Amino acid sequence: FFFKQKTAYEMQRGLVGSEMCIRDSFVGSISSVLANPNSQSSKLSFKITQLQEFCRDAQISEKVSNQLRENIVFSTQRGGFSWVDKQRIFSELPPQVKREVASEMFGGVISKIRFFKNKDSAFISLVVPLLQHFKVQKKERLFSKDDQSASIHFLVEGKIVYVYDDRIPFKQMMKGSYFGEVDILYKRTRMYTARALEDSDTLTLSRQAFETLILPQYPEIVEEMWIVAKEREKRFAFAKDNMKQYIARNRLSTVSYTHLTLPTILLVQISVV
Repeated sequence: FFFKQKTAYEMQRGLVGSEMCIRDSFVGSISSVLANPNSQSSKLSFKITQLQEFCRDAQISEKVSNQLRENIVFSTQRGGFSWVDKQRIFSELPPQVKREVASEMFGGVISKIRFFKNKDSAFISLVVPLLQHFKVQKKERLFSKDDQSASIHFLVEGKIVYVYDDRIPFKQMMKGSYFGEVDILYKRTRMYTARALEDSDTLTLSRQAFETLILPQYPEIVEEMWIVAKEREKRFAFAKDNMKQYIARNRLSTVSYTHLTLPTILLVQISVV
């Protein structure tokens, strides 16, 4: 039994003030600095400091970090670096540097997430810098039924299970999968609760970024996501019904996602779609 509590995701959002990634905070700071009549050298010093924090948080290699630093210095000396919002973080970087940064962010885990396979470099360079790294501990809720659908989640490590009645598992997400897009595409609140079966790491893409960047610019990718979402909708309903039948058939009075001995056939792994 679990008392009503804020999800881990809600608590983190409360700490940072929004669902946007950590880069938002220093991008906002840069915007303020650029709006003030400070000297060019002060602006450059501030940008480099923020860049170092960004590279550390995103686990970018020293080689690529140095390339970013060189580009910032060059751009600032030409008249100021227009790093004023997330969509334009890498706008003044050469395409090759953008690709390297995107591929190395978060320790290079993007290559292990199926959603990004076979996507062109322009798409990856656009989306990856917008992702936010998030940790959820075992038994914590990532989101709850009827929550606003705020993000799409990419599972880097661990296991996440979808549950109904806040405790009964019926779908399990595995490392490398993505989820949470169904509710966003259907423009509805969360249909189910998602809990961590073990300590897990995810990368999240905000609904705002999805709707303002991916929807208008990449209709073919959105169409692929719709195909997957419709199939998932059917599988979710099927898996939930199967679990209900299993509980009734075996006359179980209590079932919880903490019971790791539940039949794996009922926790159908859908990470392949």
